[in-house]
Amino acid sequence: MMYLLVKRGMYWRPNSLGYTYFKRDAGRYTKEEVDLRVNEGVSAIPEDEASPYSPACNRLEILEDMVITYEKTLREIATDEHGFLDGKTLWPCYKAISALYYDGRPITQDEYRAGKERLNNES
Repeated sequence: MMYLLVKRGMYWRPNSLGYTYFKRDAGRYTKEEVDLRVNEGVSAIPEDEASPYSPACNRLEILEDMVITYEKTLREIATDEHGFLDGKTLWPCYKAISALYYDGRPITQDEYRAGKERLNNES
């Protein structure tokens, strides 16, 4: 059985090189490695019981992860024939994703416009 190590609410990365909020980026450690680190204020979670997000992860990190993960797809489906992002297509995407960050409250039109402007400037 492999374990994920947790310190300060974040998973340890592979080879004990830093921390991450995401299980997919966390290192996997053997029982022997876990036993060596018990005195370092580290807890261990069996890999199959670990959440995809570490205990310290908040909704902002989840939202950022979702946006990064789906950005390419969003750009492909929301780009018009002139290469501009189409607000009519993007609006439902922003609204759905933002509900995670805003405790279930959809974003406002002003928040959407600010996000769209930021996304267009990054293109």
